[in-house]
Amino acid sequence: MENVSRGAQETGSAADSVLTSTNELSQQADSLKVEMEKFLASVRAA
Repeated sequence: MENVSRGAQETGSAADSVLTSTNELSQQADSLKVEMEKFLASVRAA
């Protein structure tokens, strides 16, 4: 039973890490999108 509990905790920790990484990646993707839009606007204006 102890092994099951430990396994569940490790799985929960891993899931939390994946969620955190996913949120960070999403924020970076949003920032990249904004920067690309600025870049493309400047290219169009040139």
